[in-house]
Amino acid sequence: MRDYEMILEQVERLIHKYNQKEDIKQNYGVDVSLTRTEIHMIASIGEEPGIGVKKLAQKKGVTDGAVSQMIRRLVGKGLVTKKVSEESEAKIELTLTDKGQICFEVHHKYHMEKNKKWHDLLDKLDDRGYEEVVKLLEEIEVRIDSGII
Repeated sequence: MRDYEMILEQVERLIHKYNQKEDIKQNYGVDVSLTRTEIHMIASIGEEPGIGVKKLAQKKGVTDGAVSQMIRRLVGKGLVTKKVSEESEAKIELTLTDKGQICFEVHHKYHMEKNKKWHDLLDKLDDRGYEEVVKLLEEIEVRIDSGII
């Protein structure tokens, strides 16, 4: 018999544990401590130098206003620079400062180590099981986006 309540409780616990870690600040090679949200914003900028606020918001699944607030904090911490695009005065391009680049590189190395552990876990699945997990996660995201769950 399927125990749906047990699965839902476990998902809720996982979300709660993840959210608890969201605000924990860590050092990424410079004299500034960053939250998970801040370092992931830095990572997105480091992966695509010159990215604009709108594209960054779409990539992160948040509002333009949320990205603008975060960018103000990261500029204030000396990790990100903003400049007007040569293409259009309406577009702002975001890049990392030298300190931001150090954070990006330290975080990237950290993720390479953590991702290896995820790969080891996912490697336990056969191809069909892997595809089912991918489909399930996609469906969950669609339902969250549409307000169903």
